[in-house]
Amino acid sequence: MAAAPPAAPPRAAPPGTARPETAAPPAGSRTAGERVPLDVAWWEEPLPPAEIARSRRAGTGALVRASGRVADLLFPWACLVAVAGLWVFALSRVQAGRVATAGFGLVSVLPAAFWAAAAVLMVSFCWIVVRAPGRWPVLGAHLLTLVVILHATPAIVYGTLRYSWAWKHVGVVDYIIHHGIDFNLGGVLGVYQGWPGFFALNAFLTSGGGLQSALSYAPWALVVNDLLWLGPVLLIARAFTADWRMIWITAWVFELGNWVGQDYFSPQAFAFFLFLTVIAICLRWLGDDRPRPHWLRAGLAHLADWARGYAPRWLARSLPARRQPAGPASPHGPGGHAWARWLGGHMPRRRAREPVQWEQAAQGSLWFRAARHARPDRPEDAVPAEGAGVSRSTRLVLVIALVPLMAAIASSHQLTPFMVIIALATLAVFRHLRPRVLLPLVAAAIAAGWIFYGGLPWLQANNSQVFSGFGALWANSAQHIVGGGQVSPDQIIVEWGARLLSAAIGLMALAGFWRYRRHRDKAARRSWNRVGLLGVAAIPMVAGNNYGGEIIFRAFLFALPFMAVAAAALFFPRPWSPRRYLVGAALTVTTVLLAGGFFLSNYGTDAMNYFTPQEVTASQWLYRTAPAGAQVIAVNSNFPWAFVHYNRYTYTFLDGSGYSNDTLRNPVQEISFLMSPPYPRVSYLVFTRSQAAQEAISGPWSPNDFSRVYGTLMQSGAFKTVYLAKGVTILQKIHRTGRAPVSLGAHPKPPVHHPAVRRHRTVLHRHKARPPGARARLRALRARYYRRHHTPTLGGRPKAP
Repeated sequence: MAAAPPAAPPRAAPPGTARPETAAPPAGSRTAGERVPLDVAWWEEPLPPAEIARSRRAGTGALVRASGRVADLLFPWACLVAVAGLWVFALSRVQAGRVATAGFGLVSVLPAAFWAAAAVLMVSFCWIVVRAPGRWPVLGAHLLTLVVILHATPAIVYGTLRYSWAWKHVGVVDYIIHHGIDFNLGGVLGVYQGWPGFFALNAFLTSGGGLQSALSYAPWALVVNDLLWLGPVLLIARAFTADWRMIWITAWVFELGNWVGQDYFSPQAFAFFLFLTVIAICLRWLGDDRPRPHWLRAGLAHLADWARGYAPRWLARSLPARRQPAGPASPHGPGGHAWARWLGGHMPRRRAREPVQWEQAAQGSLWFRAARHARPDRPEDAVPAEGAGVSRSTRLVLVIALVPLMAAIASSHQLTPFMVIIALATLAVFRHLRPRVLLPLVAAAIAAGWIFYGGLPWLQANNSQVFSGFGALWANSAQHIVGGGQVSPDQIIVEWGARLLSAAIGLMALAGFWRYRRHRDKAARRSWNRVGLLGVAAIPMVAGNNYGGEIIFRAFLFALPFMAVAAAALFFPRPWSPRRYLVGAALTVTTVLLAGGFFLSNYGTDAMNYFTPQEVTASQWLYRTAPAGAQVIAVNSNFPWAFVHYNRYTYTFLDGSGYSNDTLRNPVQEISFLMSPPYPRVSYLVFTRSQAAQEAISGPWSPNDFSRVYGTLMQSGAFKTVYLAKGVTILQKIHRTGRAPVSLGAHPKPPVHHPAVRRHRTVLHRHKARPPGARARLRALRARYYRRHHTPTLGGRPKAP
């Protein structure tokens, strides 16, 4: 039998040719390590991943991709280094002496490098928040840099404490260090003894740190306070959204909108930090997630049915129909009218419109397909639930933790406790707080208890101020940054800049609030309502009191964190963004404009908020020279005053008082009357450049009135100059009869060479030792005054008069 011919070797088929079907060997006959046959030819089998990685060469595309990732990581940090370099260079070029005479304050003297640093910081932040909002280290560094540039610049450039109110707060701390707290002190600064929490804390820090005065760290309070505020502001934003873009933009807008200048060394800044902390805890963990009763909705539905039966036919058709129990016609789907659904009815949906030709062409474009690819069909809900998962015991612990915070607020400030009560009551009434009754009652009880414990003496003596402006909502809100006199054009621009900045943040908040609700479901919209409720909660305070003309600015500050949250929703109302680079460009332009408004509004009035070193030296000489019981007279309180021994002196300010008109009518006669008995015989009349700047910007006197009063007094011959420096003049009355009062200072008058005609004498400041008899008399006067006005009390603590 012939042998079978040998099988021909398989021939390689050309690529693209179908392989003939062959039967696969049984699984049991396959040896270990044998390759599993595929449905494709061996020449079309894919290579293993390791072989692909070895065979792939680093080309231009891989290099570009790698360099892009490195640029994304290094670009924001490089921008921060450039910002820091430009800022330091700009500070070295600023001439602080020009601020006192500049029309726009510090804005007029800042060099171009400062504005370049601010612009680079805005662009870098917007770029990173759009591309990588999860990179919290670099975003936190941007936020820290913004706070330092905004608030550390004046402290570094000026070298002196900003704002005259901060100087008297330093004096209150100094008094508590030496004499303790006295609720019955009274006087021009007695209100701070009734609410001494902030000052007692700083007295402890000053004494514990071994410092002579709080003046050593008070200029840096602006930076510290703003950094403290950022923590609860971020927590408040986190209570409304999990989108880190909104959270970072909220903090950014809050810092740029905080132009009112309440973050200096003051009790309201400390109390505002505690207020933000209390509200952040309530929003984050003490929300009410229980189901809501629908009795009001059902009652309104029955009322709509009754009105539909008696209404005309044309009106009945426009009323919402009765809600159907079930079926495809249910009105609960998205797209219906919210007010109709809330009333219990539904409105017929509009018929879907067919896309027109240009829309069909746009849907087929590459841009549309890329946007659709970046946008998921069902985006993840980024709204945290109100108090979900918080147990009853945890809520009780949080309520107990809030009690000392509320007590610190009630003992530190007069206005903030009422804002805490209003905010908690608003959340409780609209069922956004749990426990609903306990927290508002605790806040009210703590505030009332402190008023009866420490604040009642001052309230009884100043009850006319408490009810000043009560119920006058429009009059209390119609306050101006600048005065109504002869104001320069640059200060009018500053005032309008502040108004436009406030209005812009308000409009952004309204638009963002509406846009966020438009893209959310019912549960998210209900949680989002808390932003609007807390944003308008400060309005009742405006109707309660004018608070010295500052109530409208305080109300804006209390509403600013919640307006910042709503303004951030204007740019990112949903977790995804189909046009993120367009949104980033709009965000960049907006932040640059907001930054310009902040600089103009906050720095524009520094001609009166900045005190030159000559003014500080003059005030130090005054308090070192004036004897106890002396009177300090000034046109206004805008100079470094009462920062030491403030209880030893009495103060008389001319503008806005009953002496204002008489002083303008006859300055010499009125000032002489104020410096004669029954007023203190030793009196000092202080004129400074900063006082003139305040009268020119926000005072009732015009610049011409200030100059005329000053010139008249200097030429009258009835007063002598006891201190003269650049921008500072201190006068005393010349007593014609009797011995002149003995001064305790180290600057007696030198021998005077009488000219032929002399109407005014000037005393230079040269040290001259007093005779032993004069020093003995001074010691006796000091001892007698101290025994008379500082009688010892229980505990060995002296009591002020």
